[in-house]
Amino acid sequence: MSYKFLFGAALVRFLFIVSPGYIHPDEFFQSPEVMAHDVFGWKVLIPWEFSPSNPCRSFLPPWIFSGIPFSLLEVLGVPLNTAILLTAPRIFVFLCSLIVDFCLLRVAKTYKLDGSAMIACFSTSWPVLIFFTRTFSNTLEAMLLAICLTISLTTDWINPKPHTQGSWLGMFLCLGFFTRFTLPFFFLPMVFYVAYASADYWPNFWRNGFSVAIAFILSYVAMAIMDSLYFGTLRLSCGGHPISRVSEFFPAILKPLSSWGYHGYLVLTPMNALHYNIQHHNLAEHGLHSRATHILANAPLLFGPLYILFPVVLYRHWYSKALPRTHLMSLSACVLTALFFLSMAPHQEPRFLLPLIFPLVVLGADLFFGKKSYRGLTLIWLLFNAALALFYGGVHQAGVVRSLNYIDKRISTQGNPILFYWRTYMPPRHLLSGKDMVVHDLKGLPVEALLAELEVALKEEREVYLVTPGSVAHHLEHRPDFPTMREVKSFFPHFSGEDPPHSLHHATEEGLTLKILQFET
Repeated sequence: MSYKFLFGAALVRFLFIVSPGYIHPDEFFQSPEVMAHDVFGWKVLIPWEFSPSNPCRSFLPPWIFSGIPFSLLEVLGVPLNTAILLTAPRIFVFLCSLIVDFCLLRVAKTYKLDGSAMIACFSTSWPVLIFFTRTFSNTLEAMLLAICLTISLTTDWINPKPHTQGSWLGMFLCLGFFTRFTLPFFFLPMVFYVAYASADYWPNFWRNGFSVAIAFILSYVAMAIMDSLYFGTLRLSCGGHPISRVSEFFPAILKPLSSWGYHGYLVLTPMNALHYNIQHHNLAEHGLHSRATHILANAPLLFGPLYILFPVVLYRHWYSKALPRTHLMSLSACVLTALFFLSMAPHQEPRFLLPLIFPLVVLGADLFFGKKSYRGLTLIWLLFNAALALFYGGVHQAGVVRSLNYIDKRISTQGNPILFYWRTYMPPRHLLSGKDMVVHDLKGLPVEALLAELEVALKEEREVYLVTPGSVAHHLEHRPDFPTMREVKSFFPHFSGEDPPHSLHHATEEGLTLKILQFET
C-alpha cells in the first residue's frame, strides 16, 4: 500500500473539517461549549449533563477533543474567531481518527487481509467523513472500541512471556466506559474471546484477567477522582496544600500516601448516566422510538450496503476462512450484541451505533473494494456515502454555523445586541468568540411566544436580530402584527427538518435558506 494512497484517504476526511453542516447539538454542547468556559472563561450555555449537583458526563472526553486544542490556542496566543474555534477541535479529532486507520492496518497485517480495501471503505464512509471530524462523544467511543478490538485481536494471549497489552486494554476500556457507558455492549463478546484465547495456558489466563481487571479498577478510581475534582464534589490536599485543579493531581501522585488528605465524596459519572438512561420518563423528554429503529432505520442510514449485506459478508468469510472463525464469530457478535442491547432502550439515535463502523469495515470492506469485489456494489457504496456526506456536511442546518461566523465578523457588539434564534438548532455561544451579545434560543416555540419575546426586547435601546429559516421568515413578513424588519444576510443551502420546503419551487427560492433579520427600533 503506497503512502500516496494513505495520504489521499486522509485528505478526503480532512476536507470535511470546514464543512458547515450541523448534525446534532451534542456536537457543540457536550464538548467545545463546555471547554470554552473552562479554558477561556466565557459565558456560555453549560448543558444539564455537566451540572455539578448530578453530573452525567465525564469531563475527560470534552477535555480530550476540545480542551487540549483550546488550551494550545490559549498558550500560543492565537487570535480567536469563529473559524478557528470551529476548526481547531475538528483538526484534533481528525488527527485522533488516524489511530483507527492504524488499527485497521494492524488487523489486516496480522491476518493477511486486504488493508487497502479496509482503508478505502473506511475513508469513503460518510459517518467517518462527518463524525470522525466532529467532537461527539460517540466518535471517541468509536475510536476507543477500535483500539480495544485491535489489542484483543492482535495480541498473542497464550504467549507465556510477560506483556502489557492486558493493562492497556483495561485502561482503554475504562476510558471508553467514562466516555459513554454503552461501550461494554459493543465489547462484551470480545471478553469471551480473550478468555477463550488465554485458556490454553491457565497461568497466563489468570494473569491476563488480573492485568485487565487491575488496570480497569485503577483507571476507574483515577478518572472518578479527576471528575470529582472537576465538579467540586471532592477536595484533596497533599502535604497540607489543597489540590484545586486536575493538573495538580498528577504531580501529587508521586508523594507518599501519608501526606494526602481529602474532604467530600466521589462522583461516578458513568453510573449517573446509566441511572438516568434507565428511567423511561427521562428518555421521554428526548423522544421515544420503536425498539426496531436501530435495526431497521438507524443502521441502514449510517452504514448503508455495508450493513444490509452483512449476512452475505458473514457467509463469504465463513467459507473463505480468510479470518479465523473464532475471530469472525467474535467480531460479528460485537455487532449483533450491540444492536440487541441498544435496541432495548426506547430512545434511539443513529450516532449511538457509530462504534460499529470498525468491525463492519474489518469484515465487509473486501466486498466493495477487494480484488474480488463487484463494481456495481462499489458504485452503490460511493454514491450512497457521497450523497449523505454532502447532505449532512454541507446542507443540514448548515446556516447556523455560517450565521454565527457572519455575526462574529460583521455585527458590532456596541450596545450589547440581542440575537433570537428561532426554529433552528441551538446556536453554540462559544462560536461568537466571547463577544458581549445576548443570545436567546427559542427552539420551536409558537409565533405568539416569539412576538412576546420580541415585544420585551424591542423596548430596550438595543439592536435586535432574528435568525430563522427562510420559509418561516416569508410567513412572518406577511403578518400585520409582526414588527418591521429587514434582511441582513441570507445563507444557502440550509435544510431544517423541522421546517422543510413545501415544494421543489419553494426549496429553490427560500425554503433552503437561513436568514438574519434586523428589526427597526
